[in-house]
Amino acid sequence: MRWLVTLLLGAVGGYLASRVATRSEIDEFQRELRSGAKPVPARQVPSVPQPEPTPEAEGIDSTRIMLIGAAVAAYLGKHAVVRRIRVVGHRGGDPWALSGRATLQASHNVVQTHR
Repeated sequence: MRWLVTLLLGAVGGYLASRVATRSEIDEFQRELRSGAKPVPARQVPSVPQPEPTPEAEGIDSTRIMLIGAAVAAYLGKHAVVRRIRVVGHRGGDPWALSGRATLQASHNVVQTHR
């Protein structure tokens, strides 16, 4: 029981100490603002806008863009705006990767039980 009292007193003491420290920091900040001292400006990193590639530049023609938009609208059941389309990968690709994927998928033992 004594450890519980010690724990509670330690927690309350820690809370009060942090509250006093925080309050003193706020008071100091308010004094600086009232005195007219200018705060040190934060260093701003200039942002360089990166141009987004257009779907046509990635090899997607306007017909496919329209079909993708229609498919999204049909799936969601309402009008949707497709903001970005990017090509993730191709079905072909590296034969070693295809072989590795086929081996990995074949190694999974999928047992179906009929109820």
